[in-house]
Order: sequence, then structure tokens, then C-alpha cells
Amino acid sequence: MKMTNIIKKFLILSILLALSISAQATIVYNVTSTSKVNCSGSPHGLWTSTDFGSPSCNDNYFDITGTFTIDNSSLNSADWTGSLIASATNPDSVMADINLLFTGYTDDHTGFNLKHGGGGDASTWTFFDTVSGSITFDSPAVNSNTSFNINAMVAGYGFQMGDGANDKTGAFGGSAWVQSPDMNSHHWDLNLDFHAVPEPATLAIMGLGLLGLGAGRRKSA
Repeated sequence: MKMTNIIKKFLILSILLALSISAQATIVYNVTSTSKVNCSGSPHGLWTSTDFGSPSCNDNYFDITGTFTIDNSSLNSADWTGSLIASATNPDSVMADINLLFTGYTDDHTGFNLKHGGGGDASTWTFFDTVSGSITFDSPAVNSNTSFNINAMVAGYGFQMGDGANDKTGAFGGSAWVQSPDMNSHHWDLNLDFHAVPEPATLAIMGLGLLGLGAGRRKSA
């Protein structure tokens, strides 16, 4: 019986170690639009310079939900990446799928122009300087496009992350001005709040604690 318990404990510790190593390789945030609203109350998560729906200010503003995942598995932080997988909807119920990869990670804010509308201490922010991917809509824009190849950020700006970096409020989040050869405009705008997701190891510990509690109750019954 004692040997069985030792084996169980060893297996549990092995699982927790594996989960902890995995957790260290990625940081995951749930993503929402900032609390800033525009026009008649449209959330400001994604702003497009192009109308999607009946032309009005509201049709440029999309409410975002999704995840932002930072892969920090490399020992060289310059190789870290950020992945934004999200969906967005405007007041005309036009939906967008957002799939963007950010590269070129750095914590040196001196190399970037800053979007400071949310305040915060930019010296604590981190950045990605390159973007690739796409934003695809389920309804065509006024120029009939539905899919936009995102391949650049406005010169001098990066994807900034930190307290106030969402450019709208002091909350923790991120912001960028992205560009596409398919756009007839200077930029589109991302303004995001980040919400921490519990690490897998933490969830595992909670789950194992509940299992242990249940086992203890069974023994005492």
C-alpha cells in the first residue's frame, strides 16, 4: 500500500513538472476590446478605415474576443512570438476572423514611436516590431474585398504591450497600427485588453487538490 502511494505521488509530481515546463514556454491572455467606446457606443477593439456594412462611423468599429499567446520558449527573447487569434463583430453584425503573428520581440521602448492615449510608463512596456497574417470578413467592404493580408505596421510603431499600452485606458493590454497592401488607407487600429489565464500547472494543482479531497471523504465515509 505504501509503495502504491509513493508511485502515485511520483506520477503526480512528474505531471506537475511537465505542465510547469509547458507553462513556461507560453503565456496566454484572453483578449477583449478596451472599455473605450466610440460613435453610438461601439466597442473599440478593431478599427478599420473601410466601411463594412451601411456606411457610418459605427461600421468601422469591431468588438473583439479571442486569445493572445506569447511563445517564450527560446532562450533568445528576440525569437519570441505573439499570436492573436480572435473574432470581431461590428454593429451591422459583420464578423471578422483575425489571425496575426507578431515577431521581433524587445523590451527596448526607445526604438519605437509610442501610442500614449492610455497613459502608463512606456519604459515598462514590451514590443513586437513585425506582423504577418490576415483579417477576413464575412461581408465585403465597399471595395468588395473580404480578406486583407496584414504585412506591416505603420513606420516607427510596433505592437506595444503593458499597462496603458492599449492606447485608450490605463488597463493592461496592447495596441498596434497595422497595414496591408489591400487597404486604401494609412492604417487599421488594434486596441486590446489582456486578461491573464491560469497556468496549466496551477489548474492541475487545483484539480489534484479536489481529487484528494474527494478521496479523503470516501475513506472517511
